[in-house]
Amino acid sequence: MKKVLLIETLSEINGGQKMSLLVSDMLRKTGDFDVVWAIPETGALSRELEDKGYKYYLFGNASLPAGVKGKSVIFKYFAMSARAICKINRIIKKEKTDIIYAPGPASLPWSAVCGTLKSKRVIWHLHHNFEDGPTKKLINFCSSFGCVKMILAVANVVGDQITNPKGKPKVKTIYNPVDFEKYSSGNAANVKESFPFLKKDGNITIEHIGIIHPTKRQDFTVRLVASMNKQYGNVHAVFIGSSSSEPEYSEELRLLAEKLGVQNNIHFAGRQNNVWDWLKAADAVIIPSNEGMSLAALEAMSAGCMIIATSTLGMGEMLKASKSGCVFDETTQNIDTISANILKEFGNKEEYVANGIKFAHENNLENYMGKITECFESINQEQK
Repeated sequence: MKKVLLIETLSEINGGQKMSLLVSDMLRKTGDFDVVWAIPETGALSRELEDKGYKYYLFGNASLPAGVKGKSVIFKYFAMSARAICKINRIIKKEKTDIIYAPGPASLPWSAVCGTLKSKRVIWHLHHNFEDGPTKKLINFCSSFGCVKMILAVANVVGDQITNPKGKPKVKTIYNPVDFEKYSSGNAANVKESFPFLKKDGNITIEHIGIIHPTKRQDFTVRLVASMNKQYGNVHAVFIGSSSSEPEYSEELRLLAEKLGVQNNIHFAGRQNNVWDWLKAADAVIIPSNEGMSLAALEAMSAGCMIIATSTLGMGEMLKASKSGCVFDETTQNIDTISANILKEFGNKEEYVANGIKFAHENNLENYMGKITECFESINQEQK
């Protein structure tokens, strides 16, 4: 049995951590791999690992999960990285790791350095779009390291960020999977008591799923709902996700809703463990942020929701492939034009929903397990 060290840079459970848990479970299910985790601190993720019976180590706070952010924090980033690399190297030695699996931006260069120092094979899994130049340069530089054997990408547009001639041939695109059975079997009746407007005739309910954070652009959703209400009325947005990391931003959203006169149409449900039930109560799910390949969108398709998303990067690619909803382009359209187009597209909702269900079913867990385990098995068979 080969041992895999999975390096995660967040202590909470969001879309990326759900994927890491899924890959870990699939590898363990084969009986050929044992997965040990390295995580920053205790939290929701450590509790989940304990429940699943995984061994994990703590390497300390990783407050810059997206890598290098700018000159003012470069020193802090490299100091944090040095500490993390030293601790991870000790874990590798203690656990006799065979393969390092790095699914997060900060862990990519760390894994490349550790793999080089310890002569271990490394698999990267790219989920993000690297929006700042220094991060992209650093990751491209590290992609050329000989220890990095494979670079998995959740979308072609994500993999295209690797432009280094030595790194590019290692890129392989595998779309994220979804637990189709779970998310297609929700029951709206389980949540309608909390918010009576859900599934009410004449109402449009748009759900925005994800941690409350500026990068997820909940403020755009507030503005969109305000514009849609001017043109149609009875449009509601439900934010499903924790706000603990950005309480100031949550307050800004509430104030913005009041300013735009839609405070009664913007609802904060907090973190929910039965998202599949909430999705069954929605008409559409919105993804306005720049995502690699949104797991929330796949879950929404499974539940029979129409998707509304930005046309940029991974979401543009995803909706082109799935034909599960409509996209908007903020570079050429103002908010009122966007909202008018979305309202018009609701006339095609039935077709979008059918397409989305088909796409989600094709990307189910069983199909994905075959693809992802094949990648690890091929790396395992390579000579160091």
